[in-house]
Amino acid sequence: MIKSNKNVFLYWDKSEDRIPIIHKMNIGNIRKRLENTDWNVVVVSLDKTSKYYVENLINLPDYFFDMKNRINDLSTIGGNQSDIIRLRLLEKYGGVYFDTSTILLKNSIEDIELYKNFSESDNYKLAGYTNVTFTRKNDDGTNYFKNAKDGIELGVLFAKKDSKIIKILNQEIDEYWHWKTKDNTYIDYPLFKKHKLSKVSFLNEYHVHYTIFHMIITKDASLLNELLTQSIHMKGKENSIKDGAYAITDRFCRGNNGYDKANPKYLLKAFIKGDRNMFNGKTTTLEDRIKLISKMDLIVIPGYLRVEVEEYFKSIDDYKNIESVYQFVYKEI
Repeated sequence: MIKSNKNVFLYWDKSEDRIPIIHKMNIGNIRKRLENTDWNVVVVSLDKTSKYYVENLINLPDYFFDMKNRINDLSTIGGNQSDIIRLRLLEKYGGVYFDTSTILLKNSIEDIELYKNFSESDNYKLAGYTNVTFTRKNDDGTNYFKNAKDGIELGVLFAKKDSKIIKILNQEIDEYWHWKTKDNTYIDYPLFKKHKLSKVSFLNEYHVHYTIFHMIITKDASLLNELLTQSIHMKGKENSIKDGAYAITDRFCRGNNGYDKANPKYLLKAFIKGDRNMFNGKTTTLEDRIKLISKMDLIVIPGYLRVEVEEYFKSIDDYKNIESVYQFVYKEI
C-alpha cells in the first residue's frame, strides 16, 4: 500500500472520524500544505477498517497487544504503542513522522530547515529536535553528548530507510518489553543498571523508550554519527540558534525565565487576540505573535498544554471565527 519513498506518517489508534477536533485540524492543515507536493500523507490506525491499518504496513511485535498486562499504569499504553509503530514505520519506509499535535507552517517538507540539512547529507540517517532541558550533563554543566543529542524528542522525526540507529533502538525496545512484567519496574531493567544511566535518563514509564534511547547511545556513542539534531527551544535558550518547535511555549508559558513549569492558560492567551507579555516582560499583540510564528517551521504543543485550547476551540467554526493564530497557521481553514 505504500508506494512512495516520501511519506509523512501520522498515527491515531481510532478511525479518522473519531479523532478530536484539534488533531483533525492539524492533520487537515498538513494535507492542505503538502497537496501540491510529492509527499504522501499517511494516517495510520489500529482500526482494521481504516485505509492504513497498521498491520497492513508493518509487523507488530508479539507483545504489542499484551502490553496492558505488563504495566501497572495503563495511561502509558497509548504513548508506548505509538512509539513502537512510528519507529517501525520509519525503519521500514523512511520518511517523516509527525505527532498529530504538530502544526506544520511550511508548504513543503523540503522547506523545513532540519529536514533540508538532513536530506543533503549521506551521513545522517535520523533527524529530530532535541529538548536540552532533559539531557545528561557533565559536572561542569556542559552536555555529556555532543549537541545534547540524547534529548531527542520522538514527536517529529525524519529518517532514511534501514537506519542503523532506529534498527538497534527497535531491537532494544523489543528486549525491554519481553522482560517487562507487572512485578518489575522499568528503572530496575538490568541493562539500565549495567550501563549506569544517569538520573536524567529516567523521566517516567511513559517515556521508557527515551530511557532506552539513552541506553543505546551510552553503549555505543558512535550511533550518534547517524543523528542530526536541532534544538526544540526558542532562540537563545540553551543551545538554540533559531526558534524551534517549542518557541511559543518557551516565550509565553514558562514564567519570567522561560524555564518554569508551563501553564496551559498562558498558551491559550498567546493563541487568541489580546496583548500578552513574553517571558522577558515585552508586550506583544496577536499580530506580533503571528510575526514570530511566521519565522518558524512548525509548532509542537505538549499534550498537557493543549487542555485550555481544546476547551476554547470546540468546533471548526470556532477555528474559523475566533480571532487567533489558527487563522494564520492553518492552510485554507
